[in-house]
Amino acid sequence: MIQIKLSPSRLWLLMVAIVAGICTSCSDITDSGGDTSLPDGKYPMTFSAAVDGLTVSRAATGKDTWTVNDEIAISVDGGARSEKYKITSISSVDGTGTLAPATDGECCYWQQNKDQQILAWYPAASAPDPSANPTASYVDISNQQNSFSAFDYLTANVTTDFTTDAVSLPFKHQMAKVKCTLEAGEGINDTDLQSAEVKISGYTQVTFTKGTLSGIGDNGWITPGSDREALVVPQDMAGKQFIKVTIGTGNAARDYYYTPDNSTDGNLEAGKAYNYTITVTKTGLEVTVTGNGASWGSESSLGDSSPSEIAYQVTIPQVEGMPSFTITNLSSKAKDDIYTVSDASFSISYTVPTDDKGMTGFTPRGLCNVERKLSSEGNGTNTYTFTYTNIHSDILLTYGPYTQMGDFYCRAADGTGYVVPGDATLTDTQKAACLGIVLKAGKDDSGNWKDEGNYTLKGTDTKLTDFHGYVLALYDAAASDGDGSLVQSFGWGPNGTIYIGTDQSWDALFCGYINTQIIKEYAERNKKDLATIFAATYYATDGYEAYENGKYASPSNSSGWFFPSAGQCQYWGQNKDFLLAAMKKASGNDSYAWGEAYWSSSEYSYNAGYTAWFMRSSSGGIESLSKFNPICIRPLLAF
Repeated sequence: MIQIKLSPSRLWLLMVAIVAGICTSCSDITDSGGDTSLPDGKYPMTFSAAVDGLTVSRAATGKDTWTVNDEIAISVDGGARSEKYKITSISSVDGTGTLAPATDGECCYWQQNKDQQILAWYPAASAPDPSANPTASYVDISNQQNSFSAFDYLTANVTTDFTTDAVSLPFKHQMAKVKCTLEAGEGINDTDLQSAEVKISGYTQVTFTKGTLSGIGDNGWITPGSDREALVVPQDMAGKQFIKVTIGTGNAARDYYYTPDNSTDGNLEAGKAYNYTITVTKTGLEVTVTGNGASWGSESSLGDSSPSEIAYQVTIPQVEGMPSFTITNLSSKAKDDIYTVSDASFSISYTVPTDDKGMTGFTPRGLCNVERKLSSEGNGTNTYTFTYTNIHSDILLTYGPYTQMGDFYCRAADGTGYVVPGDATLTDTQKAACLGIVLKAGKDDSGNWKDEGNYTLKGTDTKLTDFHGYVLALYDAAASDGDGSLVQSFGWGPNGTIYIGTDQSWDALFCGYINTQIIKEYAERNKKDLATIFAATYYATDGYEAYENGKYASPSNSSGWFFPSAGQCQYWGQNKDFLLAAMKKASGNDSYAWGEAYWSSSEYSYNAGYTAWFMRSSSGGIESLSKFNPICIRPLLAF
C-alpha cells in the first residue's frame, strides 16, 4: 500500500492511501522537445486523500472519518469527466483508509508530463442526484437533528506534475460549522435551558455539483442537532439575525435573537468552525465568541479564553510500542480508548529508557495547547509529561515521533540524525554532535508560511516522506575555516547583477529548499560559478568544508543544508530570543550571539536583481540590500 504521510501541524489531516497494485504510477518519462502530452490511458495516477478535522468526532455527525464504500470523484479535466474511487478498508488506530477505483481499471491517467490540475469531491454523486430523484432540484438542510454527514460536502483542488508518485488530495469542508452553547443568566434557570430551542439562520436549500457548493433562495431557519451544532452554507451574517433562542412554549414562548455586529464574528467561511457561548437572560442574549475561524481540527486560533463547560472526549488509540502511561484529569473510559475531560486541562506521563536516538510523544489533533516536560530519573530512564490546556474540541492523541521548537538536533556516529528534547541536559557527547535547533515542528502548510517543497534525502532522489520539522544550524556558514565569517554575494556576476527568479515575497513562504535548487540549477544551466557568483548558496550548502563535507555535515536521513528563504528568516527572527537561549545551552558558550545580519535566498525584484532580502538580527525584521554586501549566512535543513 502506498501511503503519503502529511505533516503534523495546525490542520489535522486524516490519511487515505490507494493500493499500489491497482494503478501503478510511472515517473521515468522525460519531455522530448516541446510536446508535453502523454499517450492516452497509459500512465495511471495514484492518490492519497485527507480530510481536515478530527478523526473521532464526539457528535459523530459530520464527515470527519471515512466509511467503507464511501465514493470519491476525481477529475483531471476540470470536472468535465470524472472517475469514481471508493474506500475499501480503514485503520482502527488512526482512521487511515485504502482507496481503489470503484470499477476495476477505470482510473485517472496522466495526460501530460507537466503540471496538471486535479479536482476531487465527496460525495461522488451530485447533490441532488438526478438519477436517484429526477424531480429534486436541491437538498433540504433545514433539519439537522439526526445528522449532517449527508451534506458535509468536501472538495480537493491541487496542481501537481508527472513526477509525483502519489498525488496528495487535501480535502476541505465546503460548509461552515456553527456550534451554540447555552448558559443560564439572570432570570433564567436550568429548566428553561433544557427545553430551549435553538435555530440558526442560513440557506436551507443547497446544491453541490462537481465540487461547487451553492445555496438556493433566501435564508431560513435551520434546526441543529441535539448538541446544537449545524452545518451552514458560507456567507457573511454581520448585521443579520443569525441565531434564535426560544425559551418556553406556547403563549409563554419568548424569542431572543443574536445579530453579529461585525464580520469577524459573523463572516462564515468554508471549512471553518464557529463557536458561540450564549448566556440567556430575562432581557436578552449575551454572546461570547471563542476560537472562531479555526479550521476543523486545527490547533490555530485558540485565543486565551477558557473553554465552555462541555464534556469533550479524548481518544488515545493503542499502537505498537506505546508505553504504559498515567493520566490526570481524564475520567474513566467512555468506551475503548476514549476518555472524557473532567477539567480545563489534562496530562499524560510515562517513563521510558533514555534513548540518544530521539524521543516519542503524544501529538494532539484538535483545538488545544500542549506543553512537554522532561525529568531524568537518574537511573537510565526519562519521564515525559505532556500537559494539554485551553481545550475547545474533542482531542485525538497519536503516539509516535515527536519534536518541537527548541529541541536539539544531533548527528549520530552512523551518520543519521536524532533529536534531544530542549529541556534535557545535554551530555558532552550530545553537545559535540549537536548541529542545530529545531526551528519549527512539522512541514508548514498554514497558508501564511506555506511550504510546497518536494524534499529528498541528502544526495539522493528518494523523497523525504516522514517530515518532522526544520532545523536552524548552530553555526554560521563561513568563507574560511572558522565560524561567523561574512559571506559575500547572493548573486552578483562579474559583469553586473544576476536575477535568478527565486521567490520575491519576504513574508509568505517556507521555500528555502526550492530557492536553493533554483539557484543551483541556474548556475549549472548557465555555466556560472557557484563559489564566487553565488557565494551565499555555495557556503550555505556543500561548498564550505564545514558544511556537508566536514564537521557540520548533515545527517543522511535529512534533506541536507539549504539556504533559507525570507519567510523562514522572518520566522527565525520572530523567535530569535528563544532560539538563541537554546543555542547557548547547546554550545555551552554564554557569549554566543547572532551576527548583525543574515542573507535569505529570496530576491527583491523591484530593481531587477540588484537586491535581495535579509534579516536584521537586532529587530528580527526583513529588509532589502544590494546582493554584493558581505553579511552572514545560516543554513537550514529538513528532517
